[in-house]
Amino acid sequence: MKQADYDQGWSRWSGMVDHSPAPFHRRRMICNVVQSIAPNSVLDVGCGNGALLGQLRKKKPVSCTGVDLSEAVLALNRSRFPHVQFHLLDISKAALESTFEVVICSEVLEHIDDVQSALRNLRKMCTGYLLITVPRGPVFPIDKAMGHVRHFTKESLGSLLKSHGLEILSFWEWGFPFHTAYKYFINLRPNESLQRFAAREYSFFERLISKVVRGLFYLNLSSNGLQIVCLARVIATNTE
Repeated sequence: MKQADYDQGWSRWSGMVDHSPAPFHRRRMICNVVQSIAPNSVLDVGCGNGALLGQLRKKKPVSCTGVDLSEAVLALNRSRFPHVQFHLLDISKAALESTFEVVICSEVLEHIDDVQSALRNLRKMCTGYLLITVPRGPVFPIDKAMGHVRHFTKESLGSLLKSHGLEILSFWEWGFPFHTAYKYFINLRPNESLQRFAAREYSFFERLISKVVRGLFYLNLSSNGLQIVCLARVIATNTE
């Protein structure tokens, strides 16, 4: 997807990111991992509307930076989160000159054609830990509509990380059974699901439904699900 697509997309996606159960639980799991590391600096690659960084700042006043392809959403973020730095960046083409103890890359790699270049740039900015979330399993119609070009397995992601001087510390295939059932269900009528839940702000009733589903998602297992959550550590000096 091009920058213009993301500019247009973020005019519609904030409701989904703020209220949909899957993004809510991804943020919860990411915050738990980051808290266990207790870093001084965090970078969120593909930060979108800044919801994750805002949540991290509430947990602890850590130094936070966000990068994204959409200048439109970054402009809104700068007014909403004045204590966070935001930069325009295409991770498949470049890296920031700064480095960070924890680099988060959540729901980004599945959108990128040149994933090797993206990992190379992520690694350049990472001095300690890389925290990745990506989907696994089939690329559903909704995934294709949202710009997914691939999904991952433990083997494919592990090989990719190892080739860039990182080792896996923890790995979850989160989401079974409720998140898995949810993904299959919303893809029975993908166009209707996208129009209702990914193209506008949520109504009161839709927010209520999302809260109920969120509650069920707390019961999901960390194995056999369709959501990968992976924490890796730098083990080799980056010479590039």
